Amino acid sequence: MNYEETANSLSTEKIVSLLEVERQFSELQKQFLIIQQRLTESEQLVFWVKTQTFGKKSERRHSDTSAPGSIQLYINQQLQEQAELAQAQKVTEKTEVAPYQRGKAKKIQLENAVSETGLRFGDSVPVKVIKVPNKAIEGLNPEDYEVISTKVVHRLAQTNCYLVLRYEMDVVKIKATKEVINTEAPTSVFDNSFADVSFLARLIIDKFMYHMPLYRQEQRLIAAGIKVSRATLVDYVMRLALLLEPIYKSQVKSILRSLILAMDEVPVKAGVNKEKHKMKNGYFWPMNGEENEIAFHYAPSRSIQVLRQTLEGKFKGTLLTDGYQAYENFAAANQDIIHALCWAHARRYFIQAENVEPVLATKALDYIKRLYKIEEEIKGKDPLARQEARGSYSKPIVDDFFAWLKEERGKYCYLAVHLPKQLVIV
Repeated sequence: MNYEETANSLSTEKIVSLLEVERQFSELQKQFLIIQQRLTESEQLVFWVKTQTFGKKSERRHSDTSAPGSIQLYINQQLQEQAELAQAQKVTEKTEVAPYQRGKAKKIQLENAVSETGLRFGDSVPVKVIKVPNKAIEGLNPEDYEVISTKVVHRLAQTNCYLVLRYEMDVVKIKATKEVINTEAPTSVFDNSFADVSFLARLIIDKFMYHMPLYRQEQRLIAAGIKVSRATLVDYVMRLALLLEPIYKSQVKSILRSLILAMDEVPVKAGVNKEKHKMKNGYFWPMNGEENEIAFHYAPSRSIQVLRQTLEGKFKGTLLTDGYQAYENFAAANQDIIHALCWAHARRYFIQAENVEPVLATKALDYIKRLYKIEEEIKGKDPLARQEARGSYSKPIVDDFFAWLKEERGKYCYLAVHLPKQLVIV
């Protein structure tokens, strides 16, 4: 009996029963696809968490060792990494950090406390003596004057370690005129302050470049045998910020004159919310200009209003950002601004997809790698030459890349038919 005869022999009840079985099977298929999708998402999430916790954070890829000349480049990279690792181990071996212990802090013996500017330090702190010449006695014979006392000023400085600069300035008396002449200490950044310029510079470099909070710097000072209160360190940072503000404003003006401006927003904890007893949320909005100038604008929010305050009417050109919607909305409302999206951010998603679709992700990364290679070759050339090179070499690669993406996307459009609407991402 063939299929047609079998179908004709089925009763209505049997046909209804088979249709119900088919419907149930279809529902089971949909549920299976949903479960499979969720399992894939869970596996991706677990892989991402493991990568963030234990894996390397760098998105850098080594050059293809099969390409001409690239083997030597790869070897040089390996040697450089080994040298950096050896240097880091060497520094670690030489540096001994006292373990943190809870409880009452030990009092520092400050026998050599200096009171003229409030600096206090112990015997273990190195002191560099600097003899300041008295210009009033230049050219005089030793018998023409006598040293009646020595004036001393201490300044806290910092090189590879903390040290105290001891300035010794002779107070002299001219015998012929009986005139007493003092020598002034070198000028300090702040009046009546014991902080040398080297200490102040290292203070803000450690805080803002190496992310060392002031309370840790205070602990480091205590470990070195020096007592400087945290309130004093905070005061120094605030006063230094005021001194550096004109430089910041000049940087911003230079950045806003750029034809291409890169911008981002980074969350940061700033200030205390007394009602909720926790730190407030704020944002740094770093701006990078064409001359590699960088300025960090601070704002308490991440809203489009910050862009209006910083850029509107002040910047005309191409705004390079990530995919945050506020940038796109701001550029759409300002005809003098062209919005460009960042290749590095786009590349990051293909790197994350390597664990799921290694073949497709690798091909996408190869396209982007070719673009990066062109940028490396034209780096440092004048803007017109870079523009011509991008039009001649980069644009065909980008066109091919997007054509390939659309082709691959079309292959998965069938998901719209088989999967529930909320699971379809094409």
